Amino acid sequence: MLRIFLTLFVVFGLVACRVNEEMHARLQSLGELVQSHPDSALQLIEQIPLRELRTRHLRADHALLYAVALDKNYIDSDNDSLIARVEHYYRRRSATDSVRHLIHYHRGRIHQNGQQYFAAVSEYLAALAQLDTLRNPYQAGLIFSRLGEMYREQYNFENALSYFHRAHAAYMRSKDTVGVYYSAFDLGNVLRSLRRYEDSEKYYLQSLDLAQKVGDNYIVGYGLSHFLTLYYESGDRHKFKECYNKLQTLDSYQPAAVQYMLIADACIEDNDLQQAKAYLHAADSLDLSGNEALYYLMQFKLASAERDYKRANRFQYLCINSNDSLLRNTFSTSVATAEKQFYAERSEFAEYRLRVRKIAETVVLVFIILLALVGVYYYRSRMRCKEQQIYDYMVAVDQMYEQYNRLQQTVTLKEQGQDTYKSLLAEQFSTLDTLCRSFFEYNTPHQQQVHLFREVMSRLQALVDD
Repeated sequence: MLRIFLTLFVVFGLVACRVNEEMHARLQSLGELVQSHPDSALQLIEQIPLRELRTRHLRADHALLYAVALDKNYIDSDNDSLIARVEHYYRRRSATDSVRHLIHYHRGRIHQNGQQYFAAVSEYLAALAQLDTLRNPYQAGLIFSRLGEMYREQYNFENALSYFHRAHAAYMRSKDTVGVYYSAFDLGNVLRSLRRYEDSEKYYLQSLDLAQKVGDNYIVGYGLSHFLTLYYESGDRHKFKECYNKLQTLDSYQPAAVQYMLIADACIEDNDLQQAKAYLHAADSLDLSGNEALYYLMQFKLASAERDYKRANRFQYLCINSNDSLLRNTFSTSVATAEKQFYAERSEFAEYRLRVRKIAETVVLVFIILLALVGVYYYRSRMRCKEQQIYDYMVAVDQMYEQYNRLQQTVTLKEQGQDTYKSLLAEQFSTLDTLCRSFFEYNTPHQQQVHLFREVMSRLQALVDD
């Protein structure tokens, strides 16, 4: 029974591994397809059932590929659920530089769509740092374009122009025609906003040449519509009419509401009021979001040309109110953005100050610990020196005590020797005294006195020699 269970377990494991490998290969092929045909790739990605993504690795790859496909199809979103899934998977796992780059880039896109520009810039710069190892000029151009768009949305045209120049150069290095086309249009738009019409026309011509080489009438019409706006703002009515005539030859291109209003203005100047009314009606049928003031202005001009002053007065009032509300919205948005950036910078400064404070406290604590260690080491060294001195003193005292004992013993021995010498001398002198008395006795014979004399002299000589 156990053998059957193990066999089934191995078979199921091999089948699951094969299914996972097939899904991984499928996602890799979709990743290659999303670069050339993003719309088809997005449809195929959306058709993948989530139950077939059986591992967390496959779900993370699917979420990242889905985010790339949405960005390639110009579908903007401020929902970070897809990138959060990818970040959660790679939080404690190693990832390639390209994956890290895509995570930072798409996180920046989410912040940009939510108008959180400060956070978006941080993510884009982190994505650029990953490109130092990837050497991918297309992705660099993409990030520079996003940075330029953010500055343009905040009416900071000088910085926007700088980033669009860098994006255009990056797309040129990558030889991406679509990227060069749109970056040239972005440069033309910013230069037009800066009223540098000749430079703007140069980049518009470059993008239009690329569109004509591709042969797509839609992007050709898109480029001609920008030319129409350029010639209208620069006051070149001759080129404006030429561009308008070229737009009429393109059947597949539908002008935007702004272009209809500009053409209507040209028709009003030529006193072709019926045609102007038709163009304004066409513009009204389209999306006027953000262009209401211009529409009311064109209606005011048309009513004034038709001498319908009552209607002209009404549209003039609407134009003033629309401009006023537009300015208020712009200023409120700018104030909200500035306030949000202020609070973000203040919180960042508070975090920086907290980090500096922690570092300072850590340095002070380490310094105090080192000072305490040095003090303890110095105190212990002094104590060891004192102990060594006391030990040396005690050894010297012991040596002196031993030397004193030896001297005492020597003195005692000397005193004992002196007593012995004294007893011996007393004994010798007692003998000599006896001999001398015998010598001086009256009845002692002369011969015996001579013998006694010699004996005393010999004993005295022996004492002298000893």
